[in-house]
Amino acid sequence: MTPKLLLAEADNTLTTAFRNLSEKYQIAVVHSGKQALAACQRESPDAILAAQHLPDMEGTQLVHSLRKNKSTQYVPFVLFSEELNLQARVEAIKSGVDEFISLPFEIEEVQARLDVLLAEKKTLPQTPPVERGFSGNLHEMNLVDLIQTLELGQKTGVIHLTKNNHEGKIYVKNGEVWDAETNGILGEKALMRLFTWDEGVFYVEFQDFDRERVISMPVQEIVSKGLKITDEWLHLKNHLPKLNTVLERAREPYLDEIDQQHTNILELVDGEHSIEQIVENSPVDELETLRIIIHLFELGIIHESLFYFDTEKYNSEAPKEEPTNGKSAPVKEKLLAVISRFFKKILSPSSSTFTEEVVTRPAPTLPKENQEKVKVKLKNKIPFQRTELQMLKRKLLV
Repeated sequence: MTPKLLLAEADNTLTTAFRNLSEKYQIAVVHSGKQALAACQRESPDAILAAQHLPDMEGTQLVHSLRKNKSTQYVPFVLFSEELNLQARVEAIKSGVDEFISLPFEIEEVQARLDVLLAEKKTLPQTPPVERGFSGNLHEMNLVDLIQTLELGQKTGVIHLTKNNHEGKIYVKNGEVWDAETNGILGEKALMRLFTWDEGVFYVEFQDFDRERVISMPVQEIVSKGLKITDEWLHLKNHLPKLNTVLERAREPYLDEIDQQHTNILELVDGEHSIEQIVENSPVDELETLRIIIHLFELGIIHESLFYFDTEKYNSEAPKEEPTNGKSAPVKEKLLAVISRFFKKILSPSSSTFTEEVVTRPAPTLPKENQEKVKVKLKNKIPFQRTELQMLKRKLLV
């Protein structure tokens, strides 16, 4: 879908500059702050570009008003100004401006910055509008908080949770939890699983529902269990890398070293799936899965994958190089290949170059002037931990 831009300016500076981009963007133009506020409610633009000086208000006043409105608080805002001093930029950023561009400007630079803002907007969690209820982020208000809120108000409704591409529902009647469901799991088991969702969004609809009561546990007992699960989930997460980290096997387990549950989880470690994906596909509950993953780490059976890279995902998002001699390739995919080869050589047990230190020793069969180029000697192992190499690789790919 073509992005919709709203241009707010007193003259036609922005309009003229964007004239040749009408095929890429749907462009609407207004000439005052009040017109911009009205157009935002009417048109729902994907981004707003405004001059600092408008006939009825400053651009910073406009963005301040937009940020107070739920429907426009996350809309990217680009401010154009003739001010060049640092203080002006700082004040603009504090007011809620996403990009500050000085006049005059190059349209190519503006377009590049705008495309980045629009791409970032797509990654933000979206909460659907709720006519009778409320919505928000699970990081700020978790499921325990939501259940307690509905209990205090003796409310009837459905709590909708969304995390990545997964959905969950909790049915509450007169403040009592009746049922829950997620990914085909129902009742108390689903509810306990949903307590581990500390990221994502929620929305609560105050509405009646026709559903048999499956969960008979009192709310206070549910809250108590929920708090324990939430606390333990956070505790276990702190002993692991980020949940989007891909895991691979470091070695095969010895005979009778691990039990069947550990074996079942180990089978999900393939160098392609992240911790989060392993948890989702695990035959046991989330907490037990994390405990097993931590234990496998401690035994040295698994570790972070240094060489995994989701090229399909990256190719769809990364900028491409211009074709050369009829060929083209993603810039960072080429870089990744070089970096991965380098790290593989570092960790290769057969690599004397990186497991031993290069030093100077003369080669007697060569002329004296060439001896410096071929002198070698032994060295200790490189002073890098695997986690440090993982960090170095991430830094190189930024």
